[in-house]
Amino acid sequence: MVIVAKDRIFETLKSRILAGELASDAPLKERELAVEFGVSRTPVREALRQLVSEKLVRIVPNVGAFVGSFSWKDAAEIFTIRKVLEAYAAQLTAVRVKPAQLAQLERLLRSAEAAVRRGDVAGYAECDEKFHAGLNENCGNLHLVEMIRNVNDKTKLSRMRLSLFQNRESARQSLEEHRAILTALQAGDAAACGRLVWRHGQRFYAQVFRADQPPALID
Repeated sequence: MVIVAKDRIFETLKSRILAGELASDAPLKERELAVEFGVSRTPVREALRQLVSEKLVRIVPNVGAFVGSFSWKDAAEIFTIRKVLEAYAAQLTAVRVKPAQLAQLERLLRSAEAAVRRGDVAGYAECDEKFHAGLNENCGNLHLVEMIRNVNDKTKLSRMRLSLFQNRESARQSLEEHRAILTALQAGDAAACGRLVWRHGQRFYAQVFRADQPPALID
């Protein structure tokens, strides 16, 4: 019964977090959740641990659980690191990408184009997430992929995508940048691919965090 209750709590909270019903950095109190779901605190605690493993929740020792892997301040700093890692991953992918992987990225871009035409923000955000996953996970360096995953806060990235792509022009610009990245991949141009991914990430995060862009590390 504990496993069933844990799964139900996990799926419900995950859905609420990704849908934005639970705000980033909002506290998740075990006692209140146990009352809401009509269970003991044990399955609540297990569900929270699973959410932590998926980068949707963080647990601060002696304080409690909060929505998001990082605070917004931490996220702003960590995502500057993520940009560097993703640019390097893209360079590695460019020299080893296979035709089937390029074809998959091309299909994603066509789906993204259709989503932009429809004004489907959630659909475009999903394509955006899958495109970047393809760039990262085909790099051939498992340690690098794991490092990127470790600085990935699904909660805040989901919020960022949905917020930014509400503006159709931002979605179109993102799509154009994705197309340029894929062109560089198809040409096997590692330097161009890394540079384009860096600039794409720098613009994205600067817009979301409303912060001045740092000096570029890739010319």
